Amino acid sequence: MGAVPELLAAGFETLVEAGINPEVAYLECVGELKLIADLIEARGIAGMREAISNTAELGAVLSGPRVIDESVKARMRDILESVRNGSFASALRDEEASGYPILKRAREEARSGKLETARRSLFPD
Repeated sequence: MGAVPELLAAGFETLVEAGINPEVAYLECVGELKLIADLIEARGIAGMREAISNTAELGAVLSGPRVIDESVKARMRDILESVRNGSFASALRDEEASGYPILKRAREEARSGKLETARRSLFPD
């Protein structure tokens, strides 16, 4: 889902801006996402919550709805509608016809960002 990388980047940036070491922030955001995704896949959301600490679970219960509120859900519905009504397909055709400038720019920004720099520091290619 397109929002997941944006959510990771926002969490990472928030931690780094608060003075957390970029490598620690990377592990906290990306490592935690992997752990949560693996637990959800294996045990479902309820099982994931049962497997994490009470501190992490309460943090999720109290914080999640503050991030994913009705305005986010409304934008998700708008995005789904753009797929259903063909406007996303049209944008994809236009992007392809022009040589994918949006995708190329986004890839370069991702490669040169602080999150990627932290990843390379932890996991050199």
